[in-house]
Amino acid sequence: MNSLVALNGIQPWCSRFSVGRVRRKINKVARQIKRRRLRRCVALTAPSPDANQLMPFSPHCLTCHDDLLMAICSAKSLNLAVEEALPWIFHDDGSLTATDKQLLLFQFPGCRLVDRSEADDFFKAPHLVPLAQARQKSVLLLKLADLQVFARHDRILYVDSDILFFKRPHALFHILENGNGNYFTKDISTAYIATLEVLQELTGVRPLERVNSGIFALNRTDIGLDRIADTLPKIDMAKHPNWTLHRHLIEQTLVALLTTSSASGAAHLPPEYDLCFERGLHGAVCRHYVGVIREYFELEGLQTLLLEMEFLSRWQRFANRNRKH
Repeated sequence: MNSLVALNGIQPWCSRFSVGRVRRKINKVARQIKRRRLRRCVALTAPSPDANQLMPFSPHCLTCHDDLLMAICSAKSLNLAVEEALPWIFHDDGSLTATDKQLLLFQFPGCRLVDRSEADDFFKAPHLVPLAQARQKSVLLLKLADLQVFARHDRILYVDSDILFFKRPHALFHILENGNGNYFTKDISTAYIATLEVLQELTGVRPLERVNSGIFALNRTDIGLDRIADTLPKIDMAKHPNWTLHRHLIEQTLVALLTTSSASGAAHLPPEYDLCFERGLHGAVCRHYVGVIREYFELEGLQTLLLEMEFLSRWQRFANRNRKH
């Protein structure tokens, strides 16, 4: 019978679906379910208190439909770490639904939500057409051009949606409130659309190495729209051999060039903010769960907040602070 099945080109079920393969698939589904449950457990807690509009800097986050609950978890983790309801400005990448927008506004009273259509309308001005086209090609440029337009203060804080905070970021907030330089998390390695030498040849600027744009504190004036528009065509000439895979690095390359060449310069945040792929927090203030370690946003980060740092009880006390009954 087995030889007959083989002759007909049909593999027995047990050979096509090994026990190990089935087990891996079950484990993958189980992890996905657990990740969703952890995200909802943190994101759908009570809303933050009303935003403190007197903060001397402007905090921003670009988010999308798929990462919405992560963005809420990220913003709540920072609010709790600093025990302050930050006046968040959330930027819609164009994928947020009406329900998504309602949830953000509900969870962060007093926040600002910049709808993608509203932002696109601003860039319809004739002199901004090149920037409008660049924003359509690379959504990550919203992290620079749109921050420059919609920031409420000269000092800007940006936090990606896949970052969690575990301690009060003293150094970061000191820089935001008292400094005037541009600071970034340090990347695993230098990741720009071209080598430092090529970028220097094209722009006349050798950017600071290993800039990661997941978290940054910078001056609004150092990312002026005219400077962005002037630099984009120069770096666009650096066609990477694997351009499709590397074009997402345009914004990171651009901000490194702009800030390095500014009067304030560019520098890295202290080591406890560094990007790290190793498991475990090891004293880190925050962790950026990017790319290959993305699933540990929930399986390490949120679990740590919930099980070891009593997030739910601490958040409830924070959320009830000054809340009107």
